[in-house]
Amino acid sequence: MWDTKSEMDENKGSVAILVVLMMAMVIITILASKITHMVMLQLEAGEAVLSNVVEKYELIATDTWNSR
Repeated sequence: MWDTKSEMDENKGSVAILVVLMMAMVIITILASKITHMVMLQLEAGEAVLSNVVEKYELIATDTWNSR
């Protein structure tokens, strides 16, 4: 009927483990979000660089074609 002292201690331990696991999951989720954001920024920067390179070579090709 009544919980014994050891059963109460077991319950506290189980709750503590669950709290730690939940905190770890939150931290992992936040880190994954930050990493994803950093990767997206890198991809956008790479896309801008490629766009500039393509534009440069399109201008060179156009100038070469027009100078004929």
